[in-house]
Amino acid sequence: MSTAVEIGELQPTYDALVEAALAQDVEGYAAQFVEDGVLMVPHSPAVRGRDALADWLRSFFSDWTIEVDSMAFEGVSVGDQVAYTWWNAAGTYVSTDGERNPFDQKYLDALVREPGGPWRFAAHMANSNGDSSGIWQSWRP
Repeated sequence: MSTAVEIGELQPTYDALVEAALAQDVEGYAAQFVEDGVLMVPHSPAVRGRDALADWLRSFFSDWTIEVDSMAFEGVSVGDQVAYTWWNAAGTYVSTDGERNPFDQKYLDALVREPGGPWRFAAHMANSNGDSSGIWQSWRP
């Protein structure tokens, strides 16, 4: 019988994702996803697969940097090979011309792992906690 893992086992994957986002490290960010993983942000089609995700990230990071002020898990359901998390983060997207766009977003993630392997995102989905007037209505890769 399998034993469920603790939320702490997911932390290295989240730490690596946030570190890569802050450093604008496209390859490091994409590496946190399974090969056919999906990224979904508001007002945009889903981005599927590491190669497409890397292309999307290159475009995003050419226009924006990210500052994270807070990040808090609201809930988790972790099994031995599949985990679901829902959480919130707030911060600021800063455009290359210095425009500052605060964000307050909620996320729903599905993570998977091979037995004994690292956790990777199968799906990373974001949406706004407030009005939808943030960058997602107008920014397109």
